[in-house]
This record gives sequence, C-alpha cells and structure tokens, in this order.
Amino acid sequence: MVRYGANKGYWTDFINLYIQKYGLDRTGAIYRFIDLMKQAGFNHIRQELITSDLANEWMKTQSVRAHQIGMTFGLQCYVRHDPWGGESGWQNGLEQAVRQILNIDGEGDAMTNDEVQAVNHYEADTIDIFNEPMGWDWLTEQYNAGAQPWFAPYVGMSNPTDYYNKYIAWCTKTVAALRAARRNLLIIIDPLPFWDTRPISANPIRGADIAYSLHIYYSLGGAYPPTWEQWARDYWDGKLAAAKSGLYTLFDTQYHGPLVRAGCRPYMEELGANWNVPNWQQFMQDIMDYNKQYGFNVHAFDPYPRSTCGLLNSEWELSSPGGQFVTNYLAGIHPTPLDFTFPRAYQQGTTANLTLVR
Repeated sequence: MVRYGANKGYWTDFINLYIQKYGLDRTGAIYRFIDLMKQAGFNHIRQELITSDLANEWMKTQSVRAHQIGMTFGLQCYVRHDPWGGESGWQNGLEQAVRQILNIDGEGDAMTNDEVQAVNHYEADTIDIFNEPMGWDWLTEQYNAGAQPWFAPYVGMSNPTDYYNKYIAWCTKTVAALRAARRNLLIIIDPLPFWDTRPISANPIRGADIAYSLHIYYSLGGAYPPTWEQWARDYWDGKLAAAKSGLYTLFDTQYHGPLVRAGCRPYMEELGANWNVPNWQQFMQDIMDYNKQYGFNVHAFDPYPRSTCGLLNSEWELSSPGGQFVTNYLAGIHPTPLDFTFPRAYQQGTTANLTLVR
C-alpha cells in the first residue's frame, strides 16, 4: 500500500517559514519541504500553474527534487494569467476561463501551447488541464442574479450546449497535443460543470492515460452549508448516518458512479473541510473509506483555515488535527498516479449494494 498525497497552495508558506527559521536559501528551503513530504509517506506532489509562467524556478526546483528522491510531480492548470496579480487585463479567473473555452483572442490555443511547454519544462508526470470549469447556464444565472457583472460582454456569445461542446473540443485537442509532447503522462480532465460527471460520462475522452477529476469540500468558509448540500447540513447537524448516505449517493450518481459505469477512471483530486466545523473528521473518514473500498485515488487534502490548522506554525504538523487524520487514514490509498489500473464497472444500485467488478 502506498500513501498518495499532495500539497496544494501552501508550499510558499512552508518555504518562507524554512527560510526564516533555518536561514536557508530558497533552494535549500524547497528541498527541505519536499524531503519532509517524502518522510511523511507521500509519493506525489502537485502544484497549481499559471500556464503562461514558464519561468517559475521555485516550481522547477520542486520537480527536480521530487524526482531525485523517487516522488512524482504534477501540474494543475487553472488560467493563463495571474488573476490576483493583475498580469492580464482582467483579474477574474472565471472570465479567463470563458475566454479560453471560447478561444477569444486565441486564449484557448495559447493555453494548449502553454501546457505542452509546461509538461516538458517541469518534467511533469501528471497534469490537470483545466481546473473546475463552470457551465454556461451557471454563469448566466449568476449574472442575472447580479453576482457576476464581468459577464456582461459575453452574454449571447454562447449557450449551454455550445459552450460544453467547445470545452470538450478544447480538451480533445489539448489531450492530443500533450500525448504527442510527453510519454507516460497522466492527463486529468475536469467535468463541466466540475461537480457533475454525467455529461462527460455520456461521451468521454478515453485512454489509459486519462483520468477525470473530482473535487468536494465541506463548509470551507465555516458557515452552515447551503440548501443544495443536504449531506453537508447533515454532517453539521450530527445526523451522521444520513450524511454518509447522502454523500455516498452523490458519489454514486454524480461523481464516481457515472464515470466508472462508462469505463472511465475517477480521480478524487481535491477534498477538504474547515477544521472548525462540526464532524469534519467524520466527513473526511467517510470519503477515505469510500475511496479505499473501491480502490479510487485521493490526491490533495486542503486544510482550512490556514491559521488554525498548524501548517504555518511548524514544518509538518503531524500533531495537528489534520496531521492526525493523515497519519490515521491516508495509508492504503491507491493506485499511484502512474498506475493506470482501476475498477471497470459498478452494478446498478446504491452504495450499500454496489459490487466492484474487477
């Protein structure tokens, strides 16, 4: 059994901590960070990539060190331009995604080219080609509700079917380009919308080198969950049997199930919870149990909020609540990112009577 884990979004905090605490230079701090992940039992690290940034030597150093000590390295691609630093003319990552999917000003073509260059420059073993795309219907609803005013120039440019088809066309083109560029690369595709695999399972992009990303979180902001997340409300309210049943039904019907029934590999790439909310440990354990039972991957554990989870206070806080969870439950998750074996099918039914067909 292997432990398979990753850091997502916190590596700069670790590295800056090491620089301050130990007087290390940047390379030494990165090496310490990667080595500690290895010592904790992880065998893979994934980092988010602004795809136009191919001069990120912090990231390159992580890839080099990971490979030196027998780990694999992966990229997660979100947008071409930094949505926080104002590099593009627009700050909003959602807007960049629209421009990329519709290939406005060639942004989609440029992102494909960026990713081809990135997997070779960073010697990536895995790449998530488009993180968490939203559907056109969701964007339109949000705009009509006054929540996404940036969407105004794009109203009427597409529709839900056209937008989905253009996303699939972009994914298909990008997969072909990545396959030609780098062998033995695991290519991870996000469904659109990213919380529902049913559309993409109806006509998937296939291949032994393809996996489909799944993300799920429980109350990241620490607020009582919304009405459409009844399973999350049940965890909060202490109705743990109902919460587990609801979560597993979601997995069976909208997450893992449609993919597996279509002969595709689910890849639970992200999961997390706010560590101040009720029963977050049970939520995490239920997900781990589900994935272990059926042999699915679990990738990144995202702790929230940072200030109370221990990551900023020690170099690897195994005594923190999240650290204890990792120690107790992460062992045994498989396969590794380059092991392309996976369960082929479910029988119809609920989790209680699902049978794994090997």
